[in-house]
Amino acid sequence: MVFLYVKGQGETLFPLGREDPICKGGKKRMKKKALKRIVSLLLGALLLLGCTLPAGAQTTWQNPFTDVKESDWFYPHVQWAAGSGVLSGTSATTFEPDAPMTRGMFVTALANWEGIDPAQYPGSRFQDVAEGAWYAAPIQWAASWGIASGTGQGDFTFDAPTLDTFSPLAPLTRQDAVVLLFQYMSALDVEMESASGQLGRFPDGEDTALYARNAMEWAITNQILQGSDGMLLPDGTLTRAQAAAVLDNFSAQAPQRETMEAPASMTTITWTYTAGEQEYQFCIPQIQAEGVDTVEINRAIVNRYTYAVNNSSALVNGGYQPIYSDVGYYYSVFQGFGDFRVLSLVTYDKWNEDYSFAVWNVDLSTGQLVESAQLLAKAGYRVDSYSQKIAAALEGAFDKYLALWEGQIGPMSQEEAAGYRAATLSPANYALDGGEVDFFGGTLQVEGTPLFVDATGQLWAIGRIWHAAGSQQVYKPLALPGMRVLPFAN
Repeated sequence: MVFLYVKGQGETLFPLGREDPICKGGKKRMKKKALKRIVSLLLGALLLLGCTLPAGAQTTWQNPFTDVKESDWFYPHVQWAAGSGVLSGTSATTFEPDAPMTRGMFVTALANWEGIDPAQYPGSRFQDVAEGAWYAAPIQWAASWGIASGTGQGDFTFDAPTLDTFSPLAPLTRQDAVVLLFQYMSALDVEMESASGQLGRFPDGEDTALYARNAMEWAITNQILQGSDGMLLPDGTLTRAQAAAVLDNFSAQAPQRETMEAPASMTTITWTYTAGEQEYQFCIPQIQAEGVDTVEINRAIVNRYTYAVNNSSALVNGGYQPIYSDVGYYYSVFQGFGDFRVLSLVTYDKWNEDYSFAVWNVDLSTGQLVESAQLLAKAGYRVDSYSQKIAAALEGAFDKYLALWEGQIGPMSQEEAAGYRAATLSPANYALDGGEVDFFGGTLQVEGTPLFVDATGQLWAIGRIWHAAGSQQVYKPLALPGMRVLPFAN
């Protein structure tokens, strides 16, 4: 996600789903098109019957690839993928069938299938996805709808929040490919059928990762993914030839569907002023959700940030630099099962060099705020499970902070490092309701740790890391490993 709240400078932050990169009211509603691209084996019959071909389909295909021959097993799949515009070659004359399929390539192929408008997905919410890269808009689309998630949090930075990474150039595994297809179908709210016990058909079927088992069962049942020499190879790299085959097989399963609308969106209240040659834009979000009243929540959001805006504006008018240099937001809509639909809005401000956050989890069925403990319970987790996950995540973040500090400043004494580590890992420091943290012989009262959920069902926390500079604490969005809510009931 790239935000331009300070004109001419991009700020990259942590992942949620939809956002407004230039303060223009957030993500546009996404009009889905019916899937009509079932062309592989029916193409000839459609032509004979005089039926209209789906967008992107070609009546004839002249093979431009010198490395794809009619005798190759994958020839008809490449013919379909390239002929329909779903998957392109690596050059004008090469397909590189044996080359690894990357994560960026596969998501781009799905976006081509969907026929997205790249202009609706500007910016980038991932640290390693450059805005304007050929895969940027497809990845932004897939992340916005919970089809694809990141691969891990980005490099720790001491003075700013960090974001997720996507690894667009990393090879895609066979199981991750079918997970992307499975989550795409889930985003369409399509009922998917699968037979149990499919993994047992292969000697290595049990090697499938836990998160991918449902998707694998579905893919095998529907002959989207087939074995290789009798093996499933779930963690094996998907080649470009295999990807063409998987996408071709998938095309025969894609149903026609109704238009799907986003359940909520954002508008913004924007204040703009200049300080010297810098122009500042403060974007304060306002929630728009169908069927529920969010007036009081929106008023509370405005009240929280009015002071920052007024204070900074007064300083600028007095000839000083503003204390608050950045106010913005991210949001995501999690489409769960039953009435479990939650909009997670994370607002932030930058005071001098320090970021602070506020989390607003809104139940889209009632319009009521959902507290962190309630969200955890709704997701089906106990507090002790959360405590274990957040403690491990905070320890990893602290280790990154310490390494960064010692690389830039110099060694820290063992006593000092131990004190900051103890404060960071204190149970009160990450308790949902806050508490008193022991800090070098004294105690400090801290607020509770807020939780939120992203579009993929991943639970996150705003962790507090204690350190040796400035305010002596920095806040960082932390994913809670393994704590994920399934978006749709199976």
